Amino acid sequence: MEVEYVVEDDYENVRLLADEDLDLRQENDEDRVDYEDAIEATGYGRFHYLLLLICGWANAADAVEIICVSFLLPSAECDLNLSSQDKGWLSAIVFVGMMVGGYLWGSLGDALGRRGVLMAAMFVNALFGAISSLSQDFGTFLTFRFLSGVGVGGSIPVVWSYFAEFQPKRIRGNLLSCLAAFWMLGNMVVAGLAWAVIPQDLGYSGEGFKYNSWRIFTLLSALPSLTVCIALLLLPESPKYLLAQGRDKDALKVFRRIYSMNTRKNEDSYPYTKFVAEFDSNKLIYKEMSLFHRIKITVLTVSKKTAAISL
Repeated sequence: MEVEYVVEDDYENVRLLADEDLDLRQENDEDRVDYEDAIEATGYGRFHYLLLLICGWANAADAVEIICVSFLLPSAECDLNLSSQDKGWLSAIVFVGMMVGGYLWGSLGDALGRRGVLMAAMFVNALFGAISSLSQDFGTFLTFRFLSGVGVGGSIPVVWSYFAEFQPKRIRGNLLSCLAAFWMLGNMVVAGLAWAVIPQDLGYSGEGFKYNSWRIFTLLSALPSLTVCIALLLLPESPKYLLAQGRDKDALKVFRRIYSMNTRKNEDSYPYTKFVAEFDSNKLIYKEMSLFHRIKITVLTVSKKTAAISL
């Protein structure tokens, strides 16, 4: 496969010339099935229950991280010497981070894959959420809550795309509604956690450093995101993404794994082995690039779009 580098408007774009490969993939289409038929053939069962549990918990973890600031503000007011304006900024800063994160992580999800990007976004959320609990002043706390919001902004759009791409078309809408219900679970979890932890006389208070109950609450609020990072190791990459990248063999492994979990039959009994091409040669195909080049192209693309919007 030939790789052609084209420079346009001072941006390096990569175009993979795959015409011959695409022609071969499109021959004998009567022997191939599209993505919708392939995912339908996997059935519905244990895999999808596990997927709903993990992706739903990711949705709940985002709710916990967003709402936790509202519960800690009354207790943090004295420790951080917060004015009314400061409290307003702390309530809003996570959403500023989400705007930045949604734009960046969404593009990376298309370039690098859903699962890996979702894990990275949840880890960023958990990491900076936990670090923010150590903050001893308003500026530091505000900065780390912003960075946590960047992670939340990535996990929210990516988890919906990732979850939807495993669902059979006939019940996809209903299952997305089930996923949305986990947001309410997150609300209940963070409220219960705040009730159980913040009023207690917990932690350490010394000269120049405090780690009291509301800071412990902040740390605990980051744990759901961390558990999602670990749980995602149990799940595969989106088969739709793999087909879009021309990775049919990897997609077949995923379909067979889902089929085996749902039906408890041998993976080899999955009925399909060939799939209709999900890409064309005029699109950027990342499978031949190194990780560095994938990230570079994505960052350049996002930067170019941002410059165009600002004009």
